[in-house]
Amino acid sequence: MSASLIRDYGVRILQLLGEHPTITEVMVNAPNEKIWVMDAGKPSQKDIMFDDKEMHALLSVFAREAGGELAQQGKNAIVQSSYDDSATLRLRIAGIVAPYGADGGSICIRRHAAKNFSLDDIAIAGTAQSKEIEHELTKQWNAADYIRACIKAERNILISGSTDSGKTTMINAILGEMPTNIRMLTIEDTLELKSKTPNLIRFQSIDKDGVTTQELLKLALRYRPDAIVVGEVRGGEAYQLIEAWGTGHNGGVSSLHANDAEHALLRLQGLALDGAPGNLSETSAKIKIAAAVDNIIFLKKDHNTGQRRITQIARLNDKICNGSFILNFIHLKENHSL
Repeated sequence: MSASLIRDYGVRILQLLGEHPTITEVMVNAPNEKIWVMDAGKPSQKDIMFDDKEMHALLSVFAREAGGELAQQGKNAIVQSSYDDSATLRLRIAGIVAPYGADGGSICIRRHAAKNFSLDDIAIAGTAQSKEIEHELTKQWNAADYIRACIKAERNILISGSTDSGKTTMINAILGEMPTNIRMLTIEDTLELKSKTPNLIRFQSIDKDGVTTQELLKLALRYRPDAIVVGEVRGGEAYQLIEAWGTGHNGGVSSLHANDAEHALLRLQGLALDGAPGNLSETSAKIKIAAAVDNIIFLKKDHNTGQRRITQIARLNDKICNGSFILNFIHLKENHSL
């Protein structure tokens, strides 16, 4: 890639990386917003912004380096590239333009380590958040209190129910309780999700353009999100979701249509098998789901009263037994209406 082209359009990024060797990631969530960086492992914002024209120019350069041309529609609206000046900077670049970036174009740039670390260089900085909740299966819970405990424990939550049972309402209620110090990425086909998290990237799938939830989930992993939220799982993207949730992306939420909590897992399994590369066995799919999903919330609408209620909350064991999921149902004080 021409260094002059990069400097024409991305001089502020290069200067930032050059002046701050502890910055490992530069994240431009949307045009005309302050950028985010990961500096010594901590997120913070910098007083640098890119307008629409600058974002498009920079993404165009990266797209050409990857052997393509940036487009406003279709898969060429997604950019995955690299920059290597063979001296000081080696970068991995991911980006997307509107309308698939729901708030406009976005870019995530990761700096590769300048040195190889030995075991002596690596120290444990802290202890991971425990996913365990005290007295989880023996206590009788208020549903809202239990869900808040799940959020605090950074669990991946699957919302299930029929059409018009309140699944999106429940996701938004959970997003309203999420910590604001995380980096969240949402994917949906209709923009309905609302998050107060300031470090937020929103993707929108448009299937007719070939930019599916499945494609966006693949791109999402290059944006280093802490939590991945998918409005609804309907197809083969289920495989990408459980792969992401099962490999360190905790605190996520998604939904699907199902008749109860157990059926939700079986539907997720079938959709994951549809989207899996190669010949994934049913047992392997179950193992991946058990490692990825922590809780299932089932919602039901009373067609006589119109009320939507939480009728089941289950904790999924992270192991399967004799080829079956192990579900433990939480004791709720009452059915909770939305």
